[in-house]
Amino acid sequence: MDDAEPILLHEPDFMLAVLRAAREGPARLDDAVARLRAHLAAAGEPLALAPEELTRRFEEAARLLEGACAIVPADDGRYRLTPRGVRLLAEHPDGIDQSVLRTFPEFRAFMATTSRPGPEDDPRLPAFHAGMQAFAERRALSDNPFASDTPDHLAWECGWSEARDEALRR
Repeated sequence: MDDAEPILLHEPDFMLAVLRAAREGPARLDDAVARLRAHLAAAGEPLALAPEELTRRFEEAARLLEGACAIVPADDGRYRLTPRGVRLLAEHPDGIDQSVLRTFPEFRAFMATTSRPGPEDDPRLPAFHAGMQAFAERRALSDNPFASDTPDHLAWECGWSEARDEALRR
């Protein structure tokens, strides 16, 4: 049986391609695209993304990596790795995503200034903020006021946990 379904590409694939393209010196996003195409071709997989979507995904990966201080702009639209980018490649050879980047205070600050979700973007944001407030008020995780099988319960728990993690990082 032939499974002709194309491979799914995820954020770590794009971030790794961006970082690996600049491993030897300043690179362009086109270099990262070529690297990903070659990797997929070696695996016998097609690149099943429209050119606009491919460009958008690589630009987003580069934007996030720059926000984490893993790459910096070089000349002529190129970018280069920073020591942090080199370290990320060494420590995470199988993939880098936002959960890895969030360990850096620069990335958290970058995200706070560039993406301000509002209630119209995420209907669970009030529950998330309520969970953060509950941690600040020294309430227990078990004090979650939402039914355990609801999205609001999870959002509240995520907010509480995020506040706890922030407190532990200080």
